[in-house]
Amino acid sequence: MSAALRFRTGCLAASAWLSACGGGDGSGGGAPGTSGVNTGQSCVESDLIAQCPPGSQPDLSAQAVSACEGRADFLLSGDGGSVEAACRGSGECLVVCNFEVPCACGVDAITTEGVFCTPCLESAACGDAVCEGGEDATTCPVDCASSCTAGTRRCNGRDREDCNGQGEWERVACRPDQACEVGPAGVACQANLSPSGGSYPGTGWQEVALPTDPAEVYFPEAQIGCGNTPGNCLPLAFVDDEHLLGTQGGQLALLSIGDGSPETLPVAVDATARIAPAVDLPFVVSPARQPVLFNLNDRRVLTAEAVVDDVTDLAWGAAAVHAGTGLGAVGFAAAQQPFVALYELETGRVRAMLRYAESALVRPPVSLHFSADGALLAELRPEGLCIVWNVAEGRHVRLIELESVAAGGRVDAATVRFTRGNGPLLLISDAHRVEVWHLDDTRRVSTSGRGELDGFAGPFELSPDGRIAVALDPGFGGSRATFFVDSLAYIRSFNALENSGLAGPPGVFSADGRRIAIGHLVFGAWVE
Repeated sequence: MSAALRFRTGCLAASAWLSACGGGDGSGGGAPGTSGVNTGQSCVESDLIAQCPPGSQPDLSAQAVSACEGRADFLLSGDGGSVEAACRGSGECLVVCNFEVPCACGVDAITTEGVFCTPCLESAACGDAVCEGGEDATTCPVDCASSCTAGTRRCNGRDREDCNGQGEWERVACRPDQACEVGPAGVACQANLSPSGGSYPGTGWQEVALPTDPAEVYFPEAQIGCGNTPGNCLPLAFVDDEHLLGTQGGQLALLSIGDGSPETLPVAVDATARIAPAVDLPFVVSPARQPVLFNLNDRRVLTAEAVVDDVTDLAWGAAAVHAGTGLGAVGFAAAQQPFVALYELETGRVRAMLRYAESALVRPPVSLHFSADGALLAELRPEGLCIVWNVAEGRHVRLIELESVAAGGRVDAATVRFTRGNGPLLLISDAHRVEVWHLDDTRRVSTSGRGELDGFAGPFELSPDGRIAVALDPGFGGSRATFFVDSLAYIRSFNALENSGLAGPPGVFSADGRRIAIGHLVFGAWVE
């Protein structure tokens, strides 16, 4: 039984007949209580009635529809926890489908053939911190009684309840796109499980003609002004021919190419977590419990909306940003359940929360990357699973497992990037190898651990045309090397250089492909 079906009220994510709860954007459709009022005026009753499956009776009254809280695919229950109805429709046009036989232990599926209840033998037992499956204060006081032990938590419907110092339960409302769940780390409000089966629109890569071949970059051209401690700088992106955006001394900074001093910007960098900000100029996303969104053009700083309450255990991971769509992404793990929050860069509001559950995966994503057009988002878990999301639909469309994972080994995944080549490609690296995947048919094209680039692993970054990557060079300590993406053929190495220790890019290319910033040096290609 899926987590989304374990609560008195919630989104039925497991059914193919039902779509994602509230459209996946947290808006939840129309205002609560308005559906029944407007049904006779602007909605087609016959269409709404037809959405109720066999074994249920439609109810279009305003009183009934108001219980849907403006959301379709919402399950309604009675006092004993039995699921008695489901909300159907969209926007302000809703209907309540009352089940002829309530589901005492939850709903397994709703299809065009009828309502299928979860067998009570499969339902959770008394003592699991969820008042469900016909339990009540008499049959299961530990889950349902009004008195409690201070500091404990439980789920009640979609919301969480915390026991206060007086031994009484206090309701803590979860976000509209969350539901209370009992997970490995205890009871917490979790993002709804995101359904699979989204459409795959392609990566949006087009041919990019650069004035200079990035493969010809080879000689030190200039130093980066990092003050008295060169190793304390980490370049993140070229701003123009004379400046880089990067980090210096725990702050975001505008770095000069040459002798100029860094200009500190009003964004702190979480050096303790060793996670670098994500950049797609003019936007920057710095991961944190509440991520910081920065616009370099007007120097505007926003603190993004919180995704969980202040007391829930939360770890954050990688970030990504796509200036064209105005979206940023940050990976989290709340109570050891990983997910990705999508933020609107201009407002800091959460657009959607993407969650794929796997019991063995408990750490936040280590790498996120938007496709060229922003339609797809690749999420790489540290255990070696890559999830490709359709951003607009909030559904995952590809699941890719690194080779060492499939063989039963343990990996330490590092980086994922969309790119181009002989078809739309996805590059994924771990501690042992780089893998190239063809996304149209989810086929592994090549692996560096089999000869051409044996030993190259860890973080990497791509040239603007997607042909060249710069990565750590295991043969020369902390040095970097470049290689061709299609063939994984080695090009050349660069001398060992200092960097800040943040888990950021090993080097960044200029927009014209003529230079690479690595550590405190800028390398260039010969131009006559």
